[in-house]
Amino acid sequence: MDFQFGEKPNSRSGTSKPPTETRRYFAVGSSDREYVRAYAASVIPAQIVTTEGTLYRQDIADDWTSSNYCELTVPYAKNENETGSMKISFDTTGGTVNIKASLSTIGAFGGGAAVGDFGGAIGVNGPDQDVEGTEIVIPAGKLTISYSHPAGVITMAQIKTLMRNTGVVNSDTFMTFAAGEVQFLGATGSDGTDADAEVSYSFACSENLINQVIGGINVVAKDGWDYAWIKFAEAVAAGKPVKEPQSIYVERVYRRTNLGLLLGFG
Repeated sequence: MDFQFGEKPNSRSGTSKPPTETRRYFAVGSSDREYVRAYAASVIPAQIVTTEGTLYRQDIADDWTSSNYCELTVPYAKNENETGSMKISFDTTGGTVNIKASLSTIGAFGGGAAVGDFGGAIGVNGPDQDVEGTEIVIPAGKLTISYSHPAGVITMAQIKTLMRNTGVVNSDTFMTFAAGEVQFLGATGSDGTDADAEVSYSFACSENLINQVIGGINVVAKDGWDYAWIKFAEAVAAGKPVKEPQSIYVERVYRRTNLGLLLGFG
């Protein structure tokens, strides 16, 4: 007998409060339960539009009345957190950082010979004191992504993996951000034996720099979450010993990993 699949006549029923709908199907010509269920999942709509709004498929229940005849019951209901759904919250109010040298010195005003060139260093008071620097606002952002995983994905082993990788930076493009720009700050969530896992992932984002002149020194490249520091050298300005930028070092301080593979999205 050839395999046949279809919706039973007059099979639909439902309610308005809460909004639900149930549809019934039949499969004949196969005794392979896994094949029938897989075929049903591929052809039965995952969501339907009703007068009460969009309803989502909740289950596919199969009832075998003979070895090669199966009736399937498919309930639909409101389900805002369907498996695989994503919600993004963001904050682009920026961050602050203490910088020791400026992009450029615009002007220096004072008593003639007392005015010197410090190479962009900010707050230079003498050769025996630290360069004070100043706090500035820099482009930065925070993302919180709430994701619904299928049951069984967030195991205790995966929770441990998330713990071990808190603080890592993306090694590959992630959520359209270039490698080096996204830091994983950790996750919070819940899971159950008979429910999908709801997890919120937190990230901090900082833009990569290319050919940025700081304190008169061209920084060829600095990834967003690498750390840059300035080595100052003793110099003479206006006849007095001072400190001025000599070199800038870019340090890799966070481990890198493929966040898309780690988290299952992105």
